[in-house]
This record gives sequence, C-alpha cells and structure tokens, in this order.
Amino acid sequence: GTMLQARPSLWPRNLAVWVKGVWLGNEARRLGIDHIHVHWIAVPATMGLVAARIAGVGMSITCHRYDIAQRNLVPQKFAAATFVRAIDTPGAQELAALLPTGEKRPEIIRMGVKLPETQVVLRDGALDRVRGIIGARLVDKKGHSTLFKAIARARELGVELELDVYGDGPLESRLLREIDELGIADLVHMLGVASHELLLERLLSSDYDVALLPSVTTST
Repeated sequence: GTMLQARPSLWPRNLAVWVKGVWLGNEARRLGIDHIHVHWIAVPATMGLVAARIAGVGMSITCHRYDIAQRNLVPQKFAAATFVRAIDTPGAQELAALLPTGEKRPEIIRMGVKLPETQVVLRDGALDRVRGIIGARLVDKKGHSTLFKAIARARELGVELELDVYGDGPLESRLLREIDELGIADLVHMLGVASHELLLERLLSSDYDVALLPSVTTST
C-alpha cells in the first residue's frame, strides 16, 4: 500500500525494488545489523524502508538534490526514519516544504572532503599559455559547454587557455563536436575518466595554473 502512495509514474520504480528490499531486510536480520542508513530519498530509500521493516530495525536517510525533487513518498519516509539528513540549506528547505506542519525537520550535515597535506608545487616563469584542468562528469549541469565557449571567446581576445578534461558521461560525443565547431581542438584535451587519487595528483602537480568547475541550472 505504501509503495502506491507515490505519484503513479513512480509506482514501477518503487515496486521494482520491493523484492530487493525484502532480500536486504532478510540479509540485515541474518547479519545482525541494527540500523540501515540510505543515501537518496528516492527509490533507494524505498528499498531501505522495506528492508528496515522486514528486519525490524531503524533507518535513516541522506538526501541530496534530484532525489528530493522526485517527491517519492517523502512524508512517509520521514515518518519512518530515525533522522533525515540534507547536505545543504536549499535541500533542507525543499524537504520541509513537502512535510506536514509539525513534522520533524531535516538535519543539515554538509558534505566534507579530507584534503591531503601535500604542498602544491608552483612553477616558475611567466605564463605563455594558461593551463587549466576540470574533473567532472560529462553532463549538462557541470557546464562544460559554457566553459568551452569561454575558451573560444578568450582566444578571440588574445588569451589562450589549454584545458585537460577528466571525466566521462552521456554528453561526450556532443562535447567533442562542440570543441571542433568552436575551433579549440588544439586547446581542449578529453582524457577520460580518472580515479580520485589520479585527479588529486594532477591537481597538486605544477602542470596547471587554474582548476575550473562551472555549474549551470538545468531543467532537471
């Protein structure tokens, strides 16, 4: 019954993970797990909700961004959870707007990254060509297209930025076409996916003058 209280368009996804939730609940009970924490309040939390009920244990949820917008049983999952975490203030506000008055509020615990203690090595001399790096999935919201247009415009103004692009994703072929159409194929190098360790190593090297990470708001 709970699975079908979401929008009809979400029913197939929720029902698809019901069996997985039953399996996970039985595994949690077999292993003696006493709490289940789930990332994403969309379908993963549906699975976690089923598992927690099967295992008879508590559950909690970390919410990110797109998963909140899906509005997949958010009030029901809040009611079942020990606590619900948002990673930023806008996310917490979006969640709160979906809840009945007087319902418990989300906790804000921001995402953190442990930085290495290594010192960045600076290179000597004047910049003959600015060198940049971007590490991001090749999807619209990461703004690669905007960055490539900026590189082309900068070249028109007499400033050349050579860019190493790390990452993969569904827009790869489109972005390669854009690079050619903008006439910056000699400046932009698509290097594919990189491990976290490799990307940190590249960022800490003396090979770059600037790290870039544009961000755009998309329809989703």
